[in-house]
Amino acid sequence: MRGVAGNRWFFRRGLWGVYWDFAPIWLGLLFLIAACADPGPERTAAVDAGVGQDGALAGHPAALEQGLAAYARVLGRLVRSGCLDLAALEEDAAIASDLAAARLLLGQVEPHELPVAARLPFWIDLHNLCLLEGLLAGLQQDPDFHVGWYTFDLLRERRCPVGGAVLTLTEIVSGVRGVPDLLADRPFAQTFPTQVDPRVHCALYQGARSGPSLPALPLSGDEAEVRLARACTRWLNHPWRGAGPDGLSAIFSWYAEDFQPAGPAAFLLAHRARGLQDVDLEQRLSFSWLPDRYVPDDPYCRSDLGGCEPRPEECNGVDDDCDGHVDEGVLPPPELCTRQGICRELAPICYQGRWACLRPAGYEDPEVSCDGLDNDCDGQVDEELTPPVGLCTLVGVCLAAGPPVCEGAAGWRCPAAPGYEEPEQSCDGQDNDCNGLVDDVPTPPAGVCKPFGVCVDATAACVAGEWQCTYPATYEPNVELSCDGRDNDCDGTTDEEVPNCNCPNGELRECGVDEGQCSKGIQRCYLGTWFACSGLDPRAETCDGLDNDCDGLTDEGLAGCECVPGRAEPCPPRGQCYPGWRYCQPDGRWGECYGAELPEPEVCDGWDNDCDGEVDEAAELVRGPELTCRSGGVCGPEQPAVCHEGRWNCLYPLGFEPVERSCDGLDNDCDGSTDEDLQLPDLHTVPYPVAWDDPECWAGGDWEGPAGCCPPRFRVARCRAGRFEACCLFEICGDAEGRDDDCDGRADDPECPVVPPAGG
Repeated sequence: MRGVAGNRWFFRRGLWGVYWDFAPIWLGLLFLIAACADPGPERTAAVDAGVGQDGALAGHPAALEQGLAAYARVLGRLVRSGCLDLAALEEDAAIASDLAAARLLLGQVEPHELPVAARLPFWIDLHNLCLLEGLLAGLQQDPDFHVGWYTFDLLRERRCPVGGAVLTLTEIVSGVRGVPDLLADRPFAQTFPTQVDPRVHCALYQGARSGPSLPALPLSGDEAEVRLARACTRWLNHPWRGAGPDGLSAIFSWYAEDFQPAGPAAFLLAHRARGLQDVDLEQRLSFSWLPDRYVPDDPYCRSDLGGCEPRPEECNGVDDDCDGHVDEGVLPPPELCTRQGICRELAPICYQGRWACLRPAGYEDPEVSCDGLDNDCDGQVDEELTPPVGLCTLVGVCLAAGPPVCEGAAGWRCPAAPGYEEPEQSCDGQDNDCNGLVDDVPTPPAGVCKPFGVCVDATAACVAGEWQCTYPATYEPNVELSCDGRDNDCDGTTDEEVPNCNCPNGELRECGVDEGQCSKGIQRCYLGTWFACSGLDPRAETCDGLDNDCDGLTDEGLAGCECVPGRAEPCPPRGQCYPGWRYCQPDGRWGECYGAELPEPEVCDGWDNDCDGEVDEAAELVRGPELTCRSGGVCGPEQPAVCHEGRWNCLYPLGFEPVERSCDGLDNDCDGSTDEDLQLPDLHTVPYPVAWDDPECWAGGDWEGPAGCCPPRFRVARCRAGRFEACCLFEICGDAEGRDDDCDGRADDPECPVVPPAGG
């Protein structure tokens, strides 16, 4: 690769500064797909801590076990020789469903409940699983889908549920690098490492053409530490992905601080099989973000760069038949899993190189749930169960009931007790609802208390097994005696048959009206008779500006009464002039106006200064301060200012722009310059030559070759000859059309080499 001439070296060296101008974007939007593992022949045959007595996975919550098992099935069928086998995805529809199920199951895990050693592998597996699902969804919609230079929505979408939150891939990357600033307010932020382990970069970036090759198993498991170390060795041994004669992966520059203080050299010495041999530490390999698709005999898709001797495939985490897949098509041993009760549909799976039975949700050993199911899978339902303590109340009439009874799917039932009531209704001296209280009846029956008069608020109580009503002190049974406006005998009639009782003795009521000069008052009842009202009554109307007769009208029906004598008011104004004041005479009529404001010369202020009924009339205006209007360009010859809406203004023609913003070949701001300092449009709206999108030119990095392309990050928009054009930051030499690509007015600049004619 070092032998590629000219322009490829130019973009590694000559444009290195431009390349790193975009580095902050690339660093936050890395293309990461799957976790890293090494299913080499030296891998152990099983994970003992993950298998129970009957072969079922144990040691972690069921969601974690089942999620990792589904993820392992996806990787075992989708990964071929370290790359994505998209043909397998088309042939096996279960891959997509297993991937979605794995994401949902791992999303139920609470990271802080995991052992400390299992947290980092879990985060890397969750991140890579979500990103793999997003990548496959994108490829299904667009066969050319990849993470472009400007489109990184895949890494910013909230697509990873975990611990009650939904995270972005960028947030998880920040966490596994030991800098979870984006997640500081989350309860699971403490589960991330406090400082970066540079080996995580061996388990990230997979799925990109230049990243580490894809694994065949999740990183989580008892061998996570060993597999992570082997992944680093495999990556660094690959000369086009990790380290070789053409240089180091760009990852060592993007995350240089993660490899300090020892630096990349120490990392290679610790993990690369050949150490620093045949490695150029000063150069950086170009990084391709295209999907790492499987292609037969492609050296990029050989994770170990070594040979393989085929043999029958076994469940051992090894690619025995050398087809690039691990543990595929193996048959489980007979009768491995119990098939009774809720385990009836249980089937063995090859999990991390070992046959195991996943315990279904609801599995119990021993059985404790009363649900009509065989939860311990022994062929018996709800056997030998112990009722929960405190399930049934053992007070009141419930003391006579028996122990709780298991009724299968209906759950536990407490036997009915003689006399039990829910809620309690009987006043009989017993605790019928078994709550420890006797006769705590919430609502008495109807008819215990009289429902009228002073008895409305009377309350009934159960006393010694009988209902009794407590009446107020004003209650008069049988015969009403008081003249007080109350139904004292609670028969529905007030003060009946009480002598001389026209009104309740001592009662007060409101009287009169609250209108004009009148006001409401109070009347008192004394010895059954209402006394006079204490308010102000109506009087005859007089010319005083008041409503004396309290009918809602003022001074009505009085001849010559225009105003209240002695009152003054301003005279009606006209324009800016003010005619003065007038006074109301003793006869109720207005007198002459006194005092005045006289007319003044008309000025441009939006007022009628000369009081002629017109505002800012041009013929009478007094010229204000001189206002110089722009001229030239679209403004044309200089025009005098005019008075408009109370201000002197310059009236410019259509097309005038205070600040130039249109690329139209005109001097829109009338400053003598054309199309200067324009705000450039969105680059995607400006047409550019189709040749700039040559994919072969992009993939090879030969951006100045005969095909001639210009990647999006080197494109700019410029205003030329009254329209926006797409330009490239460099001239593409030798293109067939002789185009001026960098918009400097010259096609094929002098810097382009001169190509001699054929035969010359």
